[in-house]
Amino acid sequence: MLRNKLESLLRNTQKSFTKFGGVLSANDQEIAERVFGEAESALTAEGIEPINKALTALERVAGQLTTAMMTPANESDQSSEFTKL
Repeated sequence: MLRNKLESLLRNTQKSFTKFGGVLSANDQEIAERVFGEAESALTAEGIEPINKALTALERVAGQLTTAMMTPANESDQSSEFTKL
């Protein structure tokens, strides 16, 4: 069940990133791409811990993308929300 949740969140977040990732800073884009790779690896990993870690990181990326999509370009804050990853 967690694996399915991870797979679904990964797919949806990647779609959002494809459309709106350009509004993120270059650093945040790199971090998001790293998180996507880690999530893909977690899908084939044994145990629950890699999946939970990937879900947490993906949720942060998804939240950052949502915030970026909702913020007008002239009000965009260049600070990173990913510093906790």
